[in-house]
Amino acid sequence: MAGALHAETERLPIMNAVGAAGVRVAMSATVTLPTAAQGPLRFEGVLGGPVDVIDNLNANAHAFLPYNPTIVEIGAHEGAGTMVLAQTYPYGSIYAFEPNPRAFAMLERRAADHPHVVAVNLALGTTTNEVALYLGAEAGRNASLLSPRRVPGGGEAPAVRVACTTVDEWCLRSGVVGIDFLRVDAGGYELQILASARRMLERALVVVTRTHRHRPRAGIVTFPVMRLFLEMSGFELLSHSYEEGREGEAVFVRQALYDSVFR
Repeated sequence: MAGALHAETERLPIMNAVGAAGVRVAMSATVTLPTAAQGPLRFEGVLGGPVDVIDNLNANAHAFLPYNPTIVEIGAHEGAGTMVLAQTYPYGSIYAFEPNPRAFAMLERRAADHPHVVAVNLALGTTTNEVALYLGAEAGRNASLLSPRRVPGGGEAPAVRVACTTVDEWCLRSGVVGIDFLRVDAGGYELQILASARRMLERALVVVTRTHRHRPRAGIVTFPVMRLFLEMSGFELLSHSYEEGREGEAVFVRQALYDSVFR
């Protein structure tokens, strides 16, 4: 049937999830992986509603943050979303990470006009090393540390070598003692980054993450698993806008803050 959703079921591990009591839990989940090419925009959550464009959905985060939050944005690309954060949080400290050298050049130029924004040409991941950054379409807009799935007859995916470290390691070296707002858009590598940011994740108030309901790259973890991981890490889903079978963006808030408003 044209346009029908086809699905596959796969058991995916989550490494070292952190429960609300701080206990590390090795777990796995069986999820359904939709593979449809595209579909209508959907919404789930308790705050917000359907949108026309799924990008930089940070409007609801400010209600759960101090006036001067520490913000880490992972996957800032050329800085369009960073400038929205800079205007929304003029008293905050914003660290915008972009490993793609070409995109970083534009990000750095934009950040120069905002003293409270620091542009960092670095990948954040699971290790401190030099890694391959695979460049996607749209001038690297969908770049990722995950390699694309091989297409029969296709060539090697374009890639550049970039420096990489973990969120926790960078914060330790840079004197950042806590993150209030963590935003992650990393081409499907979001869960790996968050799972390697245990110390900072324990202190975060809001997490905004790109979500996935398809797997164009090996290693992408779909939204049901991401949600389970963040709930076990002490967060509740505030809003999730997505396109069925494709991508979306979700806002999670610390459970105690969520409970104080909605329960």
